[in-house]
Amino acid sequence: MQTLPTFIIQPLLPLLLCCSSIAADNVVVESLEGESYVVQVDEQDRFFDVVDSIQECLAEGGSSAKEMGAWESFKMYCLPKSLSSEQMSKRARAEARSYEGGMTPPQAGDVAYIVKTLANSSLPKIKSAESSLKKAGDRIDVVHPLQFLLCIFTNEELKVCLRNLQGRAWVWKDFLGGLTETLAEENARGNIAPYLGDFAQRVQVNVKDLAPLVQSGKWERFVNRLIELVPRASGSDRYNM
Repeated sequence: MQTLPTFIIQPLLPLLLCCSSIAADNVVVESLEGESYVVQVDEQDRFFDVVDSIQECLAEGGSSAKEMGAWESFKMYCLPKSLSSEQMSKRARAEARSYEGGMTPPQAGDVAYIVKTLANSSLPKIKSAESSLKKAGDRIDVVHPLQFLLCIFTNEELKVCLRNLQGRAWVWKDFLGGLTETLAEENARGNIAPYLGDFAQRVQVNVKDLAPLVQSGKWERFVNRLIELVPRASGSDRYNM
């Protein structure tokens, strides 16, 4: 019987979650409150599958928000920042947004609605549309961020709208924050770099101008660089506000 070493899940918090193997197919997790949970482990499971199983077990056992937060922090800060599909847990692979799957016409319509509304509407109108904007945002949450950007940067009107939006600091910050967060999430799954070449070709930008920003995780600069580099067709000035 092999014993796994006790380890600290989140050294930045006053919380220890101790895990040790008691059998080839079991892991025991002990919480701060002294509660013990037995997690079934298949010998074919990857380490990341085991991490997800332990987190689910704690959640079902009613563990504190602090403990659950520790697991999220562990996965965010302690695990590799870029994982191949083979390294991901089953759940992470299932949750990863698909670039190759593209987007549906209704999703493209939601992207256009969000960008046009934020770029061209007055603050009172944006406020009144808050509920419908949120619903549209929820519907496209499953869209890969590079597909989201493709939808914008292959449409002349939306290209102009994004430039207008960039100049509206009071809405640009929130819009950019959500977009960069999604880019970071998918990059952590190894789900950005493999598609960067195709993306760059389709938006007519040299991939060499984008790759260093992806590698360094400079997502805000990545989006701003696209706005700078993606060419606009002649006559697109008619969309300027």
